[in-house]
Amino acid sequence: MSSKERNSNPLKIKNMTDLFDKIESLPEKVQTILNEFALKDNSYSNCAELLRLMEAEGYTFEYGLDAVPYGLVRKVKVEVYGHDIFVACPHCNNSEEQSGDEQRHHLQVFEITEWREDVEGQNELSEMRCCCCGGEFLLEWDYENVQECEEDGE
Repeated sequence: MSSKERNSNPLKIKNMTDLFDKIESLPEKVQTILNEFALKDNSYSNCAELLRLMEAEGYTFEYGLDAVPYGLVRKVKVEVYGHDIFVACPHCNNSEEQSGDEQRHHLQVFEITEWREDVEGQNELSEMRCCCCGGEFLLEWDYENVQECEEDGE
């Protein structure tokens, strides 16, 4: 079943490939998780458990009232170091660090292909494409994801 058949309202993933349609391209561990889930009944509890397992591997998806998952994508969070943000491609070694002021408008090595609709109480999300490898991923603008800065010479 294709992602279009699974999702009659493809509002959420507009410009990204649904990785449920390319399972063979995923890491072996992720394929194993998906294959084990495929043997289970479609239920909210099974979808919630699959989502928990997939998020631990750096992926996310959505599911509808029919409890059928759709829109599987890679997901990363912005890392915050002091007043700077850091974005790394989950597919290659490409990364970028920018000042925290208006950083979204100044990204040089990542293309923002779509801003997700804001949901109150949640971090902003954007669909991204790496200008180096072409890899797609979902970026969570989590400004609370503060990382410790390593001191030089220690």
